[in-house]
Amino acid sequence: ISWLTQKRTTVENEINALEDHQPLSTAVLFSLNPLTLAGANTFIDELISLSGGSNISKDSSSHTPTLSPEALLQKQPEVILISAEAANADDIKELTRDPIWSQLSAFKNNRVYLVDGDNLKIPGPRQVFTLEQIAAALHPTIFTPPHQLKQVNTRPEPQRP
Repeated sequence: ISWLTQKRTTVENEINALEDHQPLSTAVLFSLNPLTLAGANTFIDELISLSGGSNISKDSSSHTPTLSPEALLQKQPEVILISAEAANADDIKELTRDPIWSQLSAFKNNRVYLVDGDNLKIPGPRQVFTLEQIAAALHPTIFTPPHQLKQVNTRPEPQRP
């Protein structure tokens, strides 16, 4: 477990060293239908904070709140992490054509990632892998993305004449 503590300390020190750091609003989605997120007071919520983010569901009374796409649009997460068990890259690219999803800041700025769904479910020693994925998604210039983290290109495809 010392490696878990060491990794947490490394991430925490890197985030604390950032000048004028403002937490990035972050959504971790377990499911797209219904739209289910990581809620407040969960280990995912803690890992988001540790990684320099702010969970958009931090005020929820549920550990796994559900939202409508319109409510997600109102919250405008800067970074979205989606369980690889809930979607694949093609599913997410399809969402770029949706009038609501395409207006999300994370989609407009290409900050949508697939994360290993197994490690999102149960807290334990493997949460270090989830921490690495969240930290790399929020701060890709500081943390090397692990192979489990997949950025999905959400930029609109150019129109062909």
